[in-house]
Amino acid sequence: MTSYVSPLTAVGDAVYGRLTADTTLATLLPGGVQTDVPENPTYVFLWIELLEESQEGGFGPWPGSGSMPALELRLHAYQSNYGTARDAQIALARAIELIAAVDNSGAPTLTVDGYSVWLMAYEQMIPLPNEELNGVKVLEHVARFRVIVEET
Repeated sequence: MTSYVSPLTAVGDAVYGRLTADTTLATLLPGGVQTDVPENPTYVFLWIELLEESQEGGFGPWPGSGSMPALELRLHAYQSNYGTARDAQIALARAIELIAAVDNSGAPTLTVDGYSVWLMAYEQMIPLPNEELNGVKVLEHVARFRVIVEET
């Protein structure tokens, strides 16, 4: 088990690990899964972004027993304008399937070191056409998730 200072790093590592371990997703992403936008990327690629929104300390079986950050996870799929939006959409759909997976009881299956995952909810996909990334016209699709974890 790794010791983390921030839930952003712990959740980011778990998301990155889940996405990069999937061979189906790897075939859909010639540019891979990235934690930073590459300077000269290969398209289609997926970029992971995490933000801390709020603290939900009163949520759970023991209110106030530990830190319970609510995070926003964004998965950005980039496709150059020379391809079709379909390529990025298919890759992002697979990534959503992997991250939003639940077990038979409806609990999230993502395992995060040092945290219990209380909520992993896919919220929406936002298409962002006609952008430019490092001088290349791109199509971007963003999948948004709400994540709540509790320190264990």
